[in-house]
Amino acid sequence: SIDSDKSSLLNSLLGGLLGTGINLEVGGWQGLASADIDLVKFLDLAKVKFSAATTGELLKTDVTLVDMVDIMIDALKTEDATAKAALGTLGSQIPLLTQKVTLGEIIQLETNYGAIATADINLLSLLTTSIGVFNNKSGITADVGLDLPPADVNLKLKLIEAPVIVLANEGTTLHSAAARLFLDAQVETQVGEQVVILRVPIYIELGSGSATVTNIEAANKGSATMDASVSAARSFLGDITEDFFDSTNKDFTEADFGQATILNQPPLKVKAKSYMDAQGAKGVLTFTPLNKAPLKESVKGEAGTTVSSLLTSLINNTELDAGAGIDAAEIRDTLNNTLAPALQGLDPLVEILGVSPGKADVTVHSAVYTARMAK
Repeated sequence: SIDSDKSSLLNSLLGGLLGTGINLEVGGWQGLASADIDLVKFLDLAKVKFSAATTGELLKTDVTLVDMVDIMIDALKTEDATAKAALGTLGSQIPLLTQKVTLGEIIQLETNYGAIATADINLLSLLTTSIGVFNNKSGITADVGLDLPPADVNLKLKLIEAPVIVLANEGTTLHSAAARLFLDAQVETQVGEQVVILRVPIYIELGSGSATVTNIEAANKGSATMDASVSAARSFLGDITEDFFDSTNKDFTEADFGQATILNQPPLKVKAKSYMDAQGAKGVLTFTPLNKAPLKESVKGEAGTTVSSLLTSLINNTELDAGAGIDAAEIRDTLNNTLAPALQGLDPLVEILGVSPGKADVTVHSAVYTARMAK
């Protein structure tokens, strides 16, 4: 369900990814999260809108986000009035976004959808996936201010690999998003008798996950099996140049980061540096019974599977270079007791993006059968 905190995150994050303002109420986001859309009907309507003669031609058609929103509205059922209204509000807030992608960059068809009567997908999933693809194409770095008491956090986020929706058959490989996050976190505390501000720069790289459909069975209410994996995630506490963050073709290593000055209020000065990763993982996922879809399964490593747990480990392993008159243990305790809990607020944010450190979530939204085909 969508509460006021998650609604605020959705507005800030998705607006940041688009480089514009989005302002939907809690009820609007809840309406989008509660509604399903028939992907087959969506594609049929898109064919008409763009006068595409074939599916192949449709998937090569350039679309704007406004186009996507308009088709979603038309594809919704009449009873989804709240979702329709929310999409209408959203469409009115993004009329000047002219960035285009091909429809096939958002929806991949690995089987002949024309032979399928219906294939439902969550509307919010379709919307956030679409926004992720537009962000990846535009190269916009989201810049979002987060209020995570007692910390003030400025977040920069870039999608390195966009998410995708797939109408899949056996042998199809699915991919999740991959993202880079830069957190500039500030927290007020007291060192001795002096009130100070600790500024902590943290960089996180969340690798993509993948899953290959190995088997689909219609018997016994249906089941699907996938071989899934997720790449390792890395996090750094330290200083890095902004051009490094914006680079999409460079793998970062610990050597690329220098000590960060997290406290510089004379006569007090503290430098810090840390590195922590979450191991990748592989596993076999089984979805059953398919008639109860949507079904979600996860593959995850032994390390923490949330951003906040990864960052807690990062803080615990921080090397501190404290100047005279400063107790390094006190600084570490302050980071653990104030910053680490505050960063738990990042977990629902990355959940929206569908990325997690050392973890990959795979959701089967619906299943249909025509001979040996499924989505």
